[in-house]
Amino acid sequence: MAAINGATAAPFDRLFFNDHEWSNTDYSLTLSYEPNDKTYLYGTVATGYKSGTFQDTYFQARSYQVYTPVLDPEKLTSYEVGWKQRFELGGGPAQLAASAFYMDYKDKQEAILVDFGDQFCPYTFGDFDGDGFVESFVPGLGGVPIFSQTVFDPVTLRNNPTQQQIASCAQPLFDTPAMQNMTELVPINLASAGIGGIEVEFSWAPTPNDRISGFVTTMLANEVKDIDTSRLPFILTDALACGDRQAGCAPITALKGNKLPFAPKLTANLSYSHDFHLGSGATITPWAQVNYSSSYFLSLWNVDCYASIAAGGGQVCNNGDKQKAYATVDLSLRYAPGDKKWYAEAYGTNVTGETYATFNRRNGNDFVTGYAFNAPAFYGVRAGVYF
Repeated sequence: MAAINGATAAPFDRLFFNDHEWSNTDYSLTLSYEPNDKTYLYGTVATGYKSGTFQDTYFQARSYQVYTPVLDPEKLTSYEVGWKQRFELGGGPAQLAASAFYMDYKDKQEAILVDFGDQFCPYTFGDFDGDGFVESFVPGLGGVPIFSQTVFDPVTLRNNPTQQQIASCAQPLFDTPAMQNMTELVPINLASAGIGGIEVEFSWAPTPNDRISGFVTTMLANEVKDIDTSRLPFILTDALACGDRQAGCAPITALKGNKLPFAPKLTANLSYSHDFHLGSGATITPWAQVNYSSSYFLSLWNVDCYASIAAGGGQVCNNGDKQKAYATVDLSLRYAPGDKKWYAEAYGTNVTGETYATFNRRNGNDFVTGYAFNAPAFYGVRAGVYF
């Protein structure tokens, strides 16, 4: 153990205890009407519930505070009215369904990546355990020093200019030039949010060997309606390229009016299959499917283009939250013998190799955002047996 500014640094289990209890009763009410054996009308009101939770303890460098977020339960009231109809079209059976829906959230639980200040400012560095390597030391967590893991060897520390800037850190901690920022994925409650739209589905078998189906969904409402910051110990801010954005990074209060992530304005699907009958009684069935998604945001921050300091005020549009519209294609070819007791199938998903983002990581770097992407083109074979 070693003494730093009169405090003793020693190994310490970072255990923080919380005890919370939540309960809830949900309901679902559906009214339906069938004017004939081919028509179905309905309306539904239902509630949903996601339990509250408490998370890891965070150390927020900017305000030098410890934060153990406690999420309130998420409550949902959903409304849906719809119509389903069966009929004949071109001599083949068809079905059409349409519905309008709206989901009203209270205290919706979300997780956002936020800026937690300069990466090294909250720490003191030294060889506290005498092993010849440098450890990090958090000096003020509730008055109890935290002895952290080995992070640097002494030579790297002495020769790294970024580390030399530690001495110039101020409190509250702001952006120290050339120092990378910490980011944390922090769970929050949105006071209220809503999303709703219209969906149309159809299926049709124009002949006994052909099948066509698909759907179209359009969002007519998608909004974060209110932000409650009273449950936060400090105002959270975005962490995407803050040092390069002329307007800086937005505070959490700017989320009001933003769109919920991963909710495109329009999604659509169309699939087709045809049975080819062989003389032996076997069947070969090719199948194709096209999926379409309009653009959407990857996070609640809704960053699209921004004016870049490095680009002299020019717009940067490939480093934010917005995923552009895309389409994917899936294919398969199935063989089944005459007795239909087994099948073999070759298939391919995303055969055109379309690439789209599924997540972006605000990694504290002022200029580059990391992204996760969908699976690439994938091909395989599979078989099954019917008992």
